[in-house]
Amino acid sequence: METPTEIVALTDDECIQLIGTHSVGRICVVQGGFPLAFPVNYRMVFTPGGAMSVIMRVRRDGSIDQPGSMASFEIDEFDLCQQIGWSVIARGVLHRVDDENAPPWLHEWDPRPWVIERDTWIYLEVTALSGRQLVEPNAAWSFEVRGYL
Repeated sequence: METPTEIVALTDDECIQLIGTHSVGRICVVQGGFPLAFPVNYRMVFTPGGAMSVIMRVRRDGSIDQPGSMASFEIDEFDLCQQIGWSVIARGVLHRVDDENAPPWLHEWDPRPWVIERDTWIYLEVTALSGRQLVEPNAAWSFEVRGYL
């Protein structure tokens, strides 16, 4: 019999820690009235003022380049065999960074996109975080004892 999985809410600190562990996620925007998700390379940073931002480089005037619009960013990790994992969503406002208004910290955190022609810097100024984790209830052992009897 399989052990059912529980859903546990993550704290903001746990969400921040998990976002910092990856470099590829999905930015979600609305285009033509439909929500769309695009994989992107990213870096999570805290600005000198303490605000959390997710930095990306995208194609200028592409689907993701929507300064001033609301967007969300999502990352996750799952173990299909154990049916456990986690998901984090950051919500906020997209900003385009032009050379004349580039914050001094920006180029220190280049997300190094895998795709060419990604020369427009944007960042999601995070205003809300949420996350959930799928866990085994009372998982004290990493193996099933009955398998050895």
